[in-house]
Amino acid sequence: MLDLSDSATQCRLAAGFAALRISLGTFLLVWAVMKFAVPKGTVGIFASYYGVTIDARMSMVLGALQGVLALAIIIGLWRTVTVAAGFCVHAVSQFASWRETLDPWGIWLLSQPRMLFWAGVPVLAGFALAWLGRDLDIWSVDARRAAKEN
Repeated sequence: MLDLSDSATQCRLAAGFAALRISLGTFLLVWAVMKFAVPKGTVGIFASYYGVTIDARMSMVLGALQGVLALAIIIGLWRTVTVAAGFCVHAVSQFASWRETLDPWGIWLLSQPRMLFWAGVPVLAGFALAWLGRDLDIWSVDARRAAKEN
C-alpha cells in the first residue's frame, strides 16, 4: 500500500510529477520553436492535417502562444488550466493525425509507414496523468504559492 504521508514517497512522487510536467512542457516548447524556426513547415502542417490556411506570421503568433503555455507548464504555473490546455493542444494534433495513429504500418490508410505518430499517444496520456495528479506535483510554482498561503 502506498503511504502518501511518508516523506520518501512524497519526494519520489514530487520528482516523478515534476519530471513529467517539465518534459511535457518541453515537448510543447519544441513545437513552439519550430513555428518560429521553420514557419513554412507549420504552414504545410496546418494545410495538410487541419485543412486550414495560415501564413508565416500566424505561425509565429501561434508559436508565441504555445511557447508561453509551454513555459507556464514547465514551471508549474496555473496547472489546472495550463496542463488542461496542453492536453487540448496535443489532443487536437493527435486527432488530426488519426490516419497515422490508426495505421502506423501504412497497410490500410497510408501509402507508407509512419510509426512516429504513435509517440503522441503516450504523450497525451502523460498530459492526462499530469492533470489528474497535479495535487501530488509539489515542486511547482503553484504548490509553492499555496504553501506560502497556508
